[in-house]
Amino acid sequence: MPPIFMKPVEVNYIWKYRKKAKMGQKRVAHLLNHSDHTQISKWESGEKVPTMKSLFKLAHILQVRPEALYMNLYLSCAKEVDERQKTLPHGSEKVEHDPLLHKTTWQESKNQYVSLQ
Repeated sequence: MPPIFMKPVEVNYIWKYRKKAKMGQKRVAHLLNHSDHTQISKWESGEKVPTMKSLFKLAHILQVRPEALYMNLYLSCAKEVDERQKTLPHGSEKVEHDPLLHKTTWQESKNQYVSLQ
């Protein structure tokens, strides 16, 4: 019998924030205009990930920032970009972040996330 390859599960905090908001999967599905809660269940289990549009809607419904729902992925990406930023040649254009809109480093975002728990 050939080996069974499982798709990697994307760790997320959808279930945590949905429970914190005291909402059921059916209610969230209704607000997202889904016919049933199957998609929400698949997102929570990591079997599937929402589209960007669904992620933003879900974040609005649960009253959290979108990256909070996939914080591990966000922190990993932010750290990777911050590390690459350090390799730019001196004098290269550097992206400046608006502190009101975005945390400037992955570490600051991680600290913000930890304070939410």
